[in-house]
Amino acid sequence: MRYVLAVLLLLSLSWQSHAETVPVYVLSIGSGDYAQSDDNDYFSFGSNEAAYLGARRVARTFSQNGARHVIQVLGRDGERVSRSDIFGSIDDIVDRARRDPSGNPLLVVYLSAHGLSDDFGYNLFVMPGDVVIDKTRLDMTDPNLMRIADIDGVETAAPSAREIFDALEQTGLEFLLLVDTCYETTTGLDLTALRRVSRQMADLAGNVSDIIRFMSLPRDPHPMVFSAPPGSLAHPALDPLSARGDFIAPLARRIVLASQSLGSGGSLGLSQLVEHLVYESADPEADPGGITWYSGALSDRAILRAGVGSGTIDKRRGTSYSVTPCCSYGSSSSSDEGTSVSPVVTGTVAFSGRGGDFVSDDRSVRGKIDPSEQTVWSVGPREFDLDLVLSNGQELSIMLSGPGSAFKEGVYENVGRAGFEEAGQAGLSVTMDGNGCNEISGRVRVTDTVYGASGALERLAFEFEQVCDGGPGSLTGIADLTFTRSVAQN
Repeated sequence: MRYVLAVLLLLSLSWQSHAETVPVYVLSIGSGDYAQSDDNDYFSFGSNEAAYLGARRVARTFSQNGARHVIQVLGRDGERVSRSDIFGSIDDIVDRARRDPSGNPLLVVYLSAHGLSDDFGYNLFVMPGDVVIDKTRLDMTDPNLMRIADIDGVETAAPSAREIFDALEQTGLEFLLLVDTCYETTTGLDLTALRRVSRQMADLAGNVSDIIRFMSLPRDPHPMVFSAPPGSLAHPALDPLSARGDFIAPLARRIVLASQSLGSGGSLGLSQLVEHLVYESADPEADPGGITWYSGALSDRAILRAGVGSGTIDKRRGTSYSVTPCCSYGSSSSSDEGTSVSPVVTGTVAFSGRGGDFVSDDRSVRGKIDPSEQTVWSVGPREFDLDLVLSNGQELSIMLSGPGSAFKEGVYENVGRAGFEEAGQAGLSVTMDGNGCNEISGRVRVTDTVYGASGALERLAFEFEQVCDGGPGSLTGIADLTFTRSVAQN
């Protein structure tokens, strides 16, 4: 069985430093955080830090090199990318591109996530962060690859690469689709058992599979680049711009390197960018991608242009906070009788970024918490995890943990990232508009605490300084929070 994802770019592709320019609109999605199931019958995906960091890097690279507008959607720290996030953001970037006065824009859609496929049809599914899969749907017999054994129901929970391609194709716009995921499948079908029953049936199954594989993968006139051919994993690669040695998804690394080749005032056409992505010689350190069944001549209109200023970025975060079980054969629902306790948070916050702080973009935020728009993940004597909306509409998340069994007034030095702090270390994580940090350093000063008779935290006032990923800037702020618990009947 031939590889379906063969690289079919012609060697006649040429470099052009003064190619015709094109208004570029970019959607960059990185699904980094994945839901975990407590049910052993379901498979949970691990976190994918390279996907999150890669999508963020892709968004910045295009924005800084001539893109008109970029939508960045990141899933991290419990804010998971959902299927609706993917297609909703596609609709938004398409709408923005269609309003371009030139009438001839180019879409670049980049998706980095876990990827699963089946053997029979090569259907590649981009896995949202909120999905856990019934293990009866999976083939995990191969220690190196995990595949979908039964796709029934998977296609409704996770979009396939083909489905995303078709949605873009229906817009009538020119586009480049980049799928930065593993492609775990086999290149040949195991028809041994079927041949024991009937050679004719086995041959028919093989022929049908060939047809479905061919139909499952897009062809002309739009290029679609994968970071891995069938039967392969996508390996994270070093971020060329990271001083800390972060790893990003392989196509993201190649996009960064392509932008670094521009030089002063240079430009890169669509054909040259794709060449960077699919040829091993462009970057031996990262997995080369491949174009699916593409035989046409790629456009040379410039889509990366150095020195033209930064475009606008719409920074979003995943909107799913729950676990979505996928593809079970039966389902049931039940509710517990009795009462439940729902924490409510009120109070005020005032934050200010400076010196190039990534989380705040050097903005100042001040306001009261809207009690009707919040998600309280946990509140304990020594920790809390909150997603909040202020009265001015500003969205933010705050996680704080103390080094002991309860918060005490005083200064906590050498603060780490909440959820990843060492034993005896305080933890802090403040995100705004989906912008979060991989590593955090800083300090927290607790100025007031109130605990109830049961030991429940009722009030906490504190000041903080947070440095994101080694700087260069910092986010400082104060918060005065009151925790109440309303009891509701189920």
